[in-house]
Amino acid sequence: MSISTPSKGTHFSDGVRVGPILGSQYAASTGVNPSTLVQTPVDSNAPGIYMTPMSLLDVIPAPVTTASLAALQTPAGAGYLILITASGQGATLITYQSIANVIQLDTPRNLVIQGAANVTAANYTVFGWDQYGIPLVEQITGPVGATQTVGKKAFLYVRAVYVSSGTVADVSVGVGNAFGLGHLVTSSNYIGIPEWNGNPDLDTSVSLANNPIASTDTSTTVTVTMPSTTGLTDGQLVLITGATAVGGITAPQLNIQAQITSIPNGTTFTYVAGGTATSTVAAGGGGAVIISYTSVSAGLEGTFVPGVQAVATATTGDVRGTYSPSSNANGSARLTINYYNASGDTRNYNSSNNGTIILNNNPITTVITSATVTVFAPNHQLVANQNVTISGAATTNNITAAQLNIQAPITIVDANNFTYISNGTANASTSGGGALVSMTPQYGTLYQTPTGRFGVPQYSVALL
Repeated sequence: MSISTPSKGTHFSDGVRVGPILGSQYAASTGVNPSTLVQTPVDSNAPGIYMTPMSLLDVIPAPVTTASLAALQTPAGAGYLILITASGQGATLITYQSIANVIQLDTPRNLVIQGAANVTAANYTVFGWDQYGIPLVEQITGPVGATQTVGKKAFLYVRAVYVSSGTVADVSVGVGNAFGLGHLVTSSNYIGIPEWNGNPDLDTSVSLANNPIASTDTSTTVTVTMPSTTGLTDGQLVLITGATAVGGITAPQLNIQAQITSIPNGTTFTYVAGGTATSTVAAGGGGAVIISYTSVSAGLEGTFVPGVQAVATATTGDVRGTYSPSSNANGSARLTINYYNASGDTRNYNSSNNGTIILNNNPITTVITSATVTVFAPNHQLVANQNVTISGAATTNNITAAQLNIQAPITIVDANNFTYISNGTANASTSGGGALVSMTPQYGTLYQTPTGRFGVPQYSVALL
């Protein structure tokens, strides 16, 4: 498999700045006010005011399938599965990076392995590329019996699928319902409301009792009775379907996506219909009314898997993140998601120094008899093996200040912690370091490493 490194050209997610013309001679911006024109190029940042870029996932995904990439077959032993030999819906055979018969998917998405009855366990290794042409490999633990297992990474191109052993019965390979995001998204805070054909991807549907809708003469507001309004809030969007005409308000005027205008009690809410009632009706709407909504206690509607900047492996999730809607793609519905590149507003590119930050008090934790120290640096956005400089730390548990205040490659623990090897050995397992511990850089770099984009490396190995 060939390996290519994407160009380092600009991208909307790089961190857009507005204001004075880029490339002119300006003093550095504070991030609040535009840069100031000067006689010499003393600027340390590009001029202008930072904006947080927003991206849009806008796709009409092909249907979820179980055999669109590899038809039912029974591997006799370890080896490569036979993939499709002709293009079909959502799977097009192309020559990619000078390799023939590569399958291009309709959009970056995960893969599924489907088993028939009596299928035995095996591991499936998928070889391909992501949406940026970076080699990507994933290991999916296969199904046992007539079940299905799903992958975590978003492939745009698939070259081969290797099975670790014979499976006794048929297996097939298709595409799933998790879609890859275009840049690193580490939190659901950065995702807007996903929609199918302009309607929210809703996670809750409630079938109501007979005639749950009440109207009031000359009013457009109707009252809906349901088992419980827990999970609803004023102003929330709900989708009403299945209602028949009530009090002169027609079915199309009732069956709309609307905002809740009030929640009088634990079993009723009101909304504004698309028409005005000509009579007061205490109970109407028929016996097939369904209310669909996103529970305010449930968070995102579908399943968001955050991207991570830790070193990827064959079995970790997608490095940029994926979103799986609550209903399956059908080949005709349009899925749209607005999401922020929260890393793009002030971060520099390609390992540039982006300043120094003073960490929280006593951010260093030691382990007795060990030289490894853990640093608490909330939302550090660093990547594995990045060189970080610690300064200002006081002697902690027998590791002297000089032994702590060094530059060293780091190991990622999680989004808020990393470790490095000091030049001393601790005699206790407690936290310390004092109130003036500084870290350089103050957060990780944006955009790309030699093997990936937006500060996130993919996982790749050669064909087996």
